[in-house]
Amino acid sequence: MPDSVVYQTEKQLKGLGDKVPSYVKEKLEAKLGELKGKKRRDTICIALADDTCEEPKIRMSRVVRSNLRVRLGDVVSLHQYGKHVHILPIDDTIEGVAGNLFDAYLKPYFLEAYRPVGDYFLVKGGMRSIEFKVIETDHAEYCVVTPDTKIFCRVSL
Repeated sequence: MPDSVVYQTEKQLKGLGDKVPSYVKEKLEAKLGELKGKKRRDTICIALADDTCEEPKIRMSRVVRSNLRVRLGDVVSLHQYGKHVHILPIDDTIEGVAGNLFDAYLKPYFLEAYRPVGDYFLVKGGMRSIEFKVIETDHAEYCVVTPDTKIFCRVSL
């Protein structure tokens, strides 16, 4: 079982369907989800349908359970994501860098990929690594960036 995938019944996933825009639903076989566990711990996973999983249960890997600090049988909740993300670089990682950070780092990093982002993430490119911080998403603290996600990054170097 991949570390960032959880499984639910098709019926449960369809119940979450009204929270996902139809244009995203058509392009994704999976629904994107944020899991919340004990002590307000959360992680990002991709939720896939699996009708062998009993309703209302979900199946997750040991790594996901560890990230959430939950055990088998504990209660977790699944939430959907927003449509935009506002990202800024960390100042001390862009010293001496010239040019457009979006075109040089962020665009290639997110191009044709479904990448989860949280508070901070590292992007490698151009013989350097630049650390970015997620400033805002429209509904969640975390986000899975898809090709349809609008990325805002306004930095003048």
